[in-house]
Amino acid sequence: MKVKGKKKNSRWKKWIQQKRMKNQRKYWMEKPSLKKIAIKNIAVGLCVAILICYYGSLLAVSEFKDQVEDDYELVCANVQRKLTDSYYKTMNEEVYGNRMEAIKATWQYQFAATGIPFGNDFAMALYDLETKELIVESEEMLSVIVVERLNTEKRKSGIFNCSYEVMQEALEFYDENESYSDTVSITVEDVYVKDGTFVPGRVVISEGEYEEETVLKEYDYTPDDKAGYIHIEKESHAILGPIYWDICGSVEMKETLHDYMDNGINEDNMWEYANYFYSYDSFWGETFFQQEDLMIDDWEVKLVLTAKRDMFDLYGIWIVLAYAGILLFVLLIAFGLTYRSYMVRLNHYQLDEYRRQTTNAMAHDLKTPLMAISGYADNLRANVHTEKKDYYADVILENVQYMNQMIGNILELAKVENVRWVPDKEDVDLKSMTEDILKQYEILTTDKKVLVDLEGEATIQADKTLMTQALRNLISNAMKYAIKGSVIHIQMNHESFEIRNEMQGELEVSVEELWKPFVKGDNSRNEQKGTGIGLTIVKNVTDVHGFELVLQSEEKEFIAQIWM
Repeated sequence: MKVKGKKKNSRWKKWIQQKRMKNQRKYWMEKPSLKKIAIKNIAVGLCVAILICYYGSLLAVSEFKDQVEDDYELVCANVQRKLTDSYYKTMNEEVYGNRMEAIKATWQYQFAATGIPFGNDFAMALYDLETKELIVESEEMLSVIVVERLNTEKRKSGIFNCSYEVMQEALEFYDENESYSDTVSITVEDVYVKDGTFVPGRVVISEGEYEEETVLKEYDYTPDDKAGYIHIEKESHAILGPIYWDICGSVEMKETLHDYMDNGINEDNMWEYANYFYSYDSFWGETFFQQEDLMIDDWEVKLVLTAKRDMFDLYGIWIVLAYAGILLFVLLIAFGLTYRSYMVRLNHYQLDEYRRQTTNAMAHDLKTPLMAISGYADNLRANVHTEKKDYYADVILENVQYMNQMIGNILELAKVENVRWVPDKEDVDLKSMTEDILKQYEILTTDKKVLVDLEGEATIQADKTLMTQALRNLISNAMKYAIKGSVIHIQMNHESFEIRNEMQGELEVSVEELWKPFVKGDNSRNEQKGTGIGLTIVKNVTDVHGFELVLQSEEKEFIAQIWM
């Protein structure tokens, strides 16, 4: 049983390996699509960016919530302590007629002087535990302290409030100018007081100190109907203020507080709990509720505090910038990987295509002389047309020579295609090298009555053997395809080597294809003028040296240039 299991498992592994190899061959043989690779990498990059942003946000928000909860607990403890302690320490019972006024004054004055770190995201309310009626809640208002000047050692003082909106224009002007200078001040010259509230009269905003003060702007908020108001001026009283109190200016937080008090833990038994803490989460933050039963003097009250902290509200612009930075970084990586993957696959595909075309072309070019050799060898064996025996032998030798030349060129091409091979450079005299090569083709130039016009001279740094091979191939190519009686022009200088010749007919392939192996200008594989490898060798030689081969065809004239 174990043996069968092993065989079965082995067949399964073999099938998987064959499938994988087949997919890999298909993957590398297909021409790559830049669009498909880009879409794939961008999609992966976006998924990575989303995951980074999501889990990064979870981690940051978790730390943020822990810190906020600690801050909320400290604020709640501070509020309770100040509310109970300040009722006795800072308020004079002679000023206020009853404890309701005293507790309101404590509430307003103490928290006006004490900063709440939650700002507008914090709200609180104080309820009578017996009657369940609201005593006071946090509001956005202004407070002034009026100190009455008497001829006694004790002075009576009172705190009076008004809505922030009453003096909004003056306060906004003050805030705007105070941000530019620390000597800007706002002064309430007189107030109109009624039932614990006040309306400012003349308000002065000035800049400077003492006698050097300059009035920037004045406002007059004196009420049109003064009935019921007590007018208090600075000449008879000390007016300290206004105190800008924004312990809770958020309408949303007040509504949240009221919703909590209306519903509570449940609709019926909220008042049964002396102390209770409750919170609920959102993705970016947390909302807290806390209620505490307190004893102020002989008065039982319930203090309810609520706070909300939202990380996006506080740091939204930085979060968006962080997301944008992560997205941009990931996309740049995706584009970089896309380009790299595309170039790797394209080079592999081109190399594979190059090898397939080269193999096919070489097989086709070798097939023609082999067929000729086989046919004429059969004739020789059968003693057919014995009078042509010498002709058959000559054709066989000619085809063997052609095949030998092709194999030699292939070996030379393999050598110059080896990218790890570094040529041995030395000073090369191009003119002297060209003249030596032309001497080797004197018989051919005489037979075709071709003249050679050689101009210029140059000395370059190159591998002498390789450059000789490259120039020989260019000159041989020009000799083979030049028209009888035409002129081959060769020009050279320290920047370029150029050879021109008139062609017989027109090229049947584009000049960009000519440097590829086994591609011939007449696109015919039945004639043996050349192997189709010469220009390929020239191209590889120039690439090895860092030169550039440029081929052109203009009005039946073929031009080959090597730029150095």
